[in-house]
Amino acid sequence: MLILVLLIQAAGGPFFVFSLVADVFLIRVPFIPWEFYEVLQILASLGLLSGVLCSVLMLALVARRPRRIEDQISAVAGEFQRHVERQFKA
Repeated sequence: MLILVLLIQAAGGPFFVFSLVADVFLIRVPFIPWEFYEVLQILASLGLLSGVLCSVLMLALVARRPRRIEDQISAVAGEFQRHVERQFKA
């Protein structure tokens, strides 16, 4: 899914940049059919919105990771303590 989002963003980003540069420098663009232009705008907008959504999801996963690692380390440390105690009891 992330690759699809990146591909849509890679296609949509230059479209917005080109449109902005053409507007700022008053560059005449060859006539593009209105339907094609609208489809490009929709895809670029979806790419940007899905990029934000994926970023939020990735940040949530990254935020949870340290706590999960800490819990795993605590579990391993507890098991190690029990292992040492069993070794000395025998």
